Amino acid sequence: MDEGIRGDKRLISASCAVYDGSSRSLSVSSNGFHGEQTGTSIWMGADLTFRDRGDRRASGDFYPGARRLSDMPTVQNIARKALERVRQRLGVTKGPSQKGYMVVDARAAGRLISSLVSPASAQALQQKRSFWMGQLGKMMFSEQLTLVDDPLLLRGLGSR
Repeated sequence: MDEGIRGDKRLISASCAVYDGSSRSLSVSSNGFHGEQTGTSIWMGADLTFRDRGDRRASGDFYPGARRLSDMPTVQNIARKALERVRQRLGVTKGPSQKGYMVVDARAAGRLISSLVSPASAQALQQKRSFWMGQLGKMMFSEQLTLVDDPLLLRGLGSR
């Protein structure tokens, strides 16, 4: 870990992890489809907990993943990002209830839109179990939101 983290007296705990793996899967269907897929991935990350006001604790983490080690951020950048995230949570208090616009961090956005994206799977569409049927090319949301399914994204974790 970075000296800036270890030297901070508010630090309660710091955890780091590395995972690498390879996979191979085979699919066979009754309609004659036969396919095989192989892949590799690496994930590295850091999780920090700092002492906040009173007995409160603030935590922050950063766990990026990629297909190849050369595509990963440096260990120092991972530690810096985790430190930035824990510092953003220090001193946070609950805000008032109200109606208004909300800015969503990219880490949470994926979870929020997963219920919209899951029915767009090839299986759901093929079996006609999706509300997305017949919607290709139609505007369904604000112009400020664009969803792109690109299975050919170079080294993408979901690419095939």
